[in-house]
Parts: sequence; structure tokens; C-alpha cells
Amino acid sequence: MSETQIIHRLDELQEDVKEISQALVTLARIEERQDTANKAIERLWQRIENYETRIDQIERRLGNQTQIALLWSAMVVMGGVIGYLLNLVS
Repeated sequence: MSETQIIHRLDELQEDVKEISQALVTLARIEERQDTANKAIERLWQRIENYETRIDQIERRLGNQTQIALLWSAMVVMGGVIGYLLNLVS
């Protein structure tokens, strides 16, 4: 192999190393973006879980209030019925 061929081959290898280096930099940037996106997704899931917890608490509280409201409504209706029957009897 002549000296010019060796130099040409070394130049080609150097160019290949540059391309590989650029590809590795690109892959590192992609990985950083993925990490950032994964962290953002994790934060969103955490917020969703917090909202689910809050909604469950509100539903339980409203469920209890609904039961109390129904109980009072039934008592008012029963009071009305008793008053009506007492009015009929007298």
C-alpha cells in the first residue's frame, strides 16, 4: 500500500469517526429529551393521582351529604303525613 493510499484510508477513517461522534451526540440529545419527557409524564401522572384522590374524597363527602339530605327529606315527609293524619282525625 502506498503512502497516498494510507493517507486516503486514514482520512476516510477520520471522517467515519466524525460521523460516529455526531451520531453519539445526537443519541445523547435524544436521550436527554426522553428523560425530560418521562419526568414530565411522571409529574402529570402524579397530578392525576392527586386529583383522583381529591375526587374520591369529594364523592364520599357528597355521598354522606346526600344521605343526610334524604333522611331529612323523609323526616319532613313523614311529619307532613303525620300532621295530615292528625288533621283528619280531629
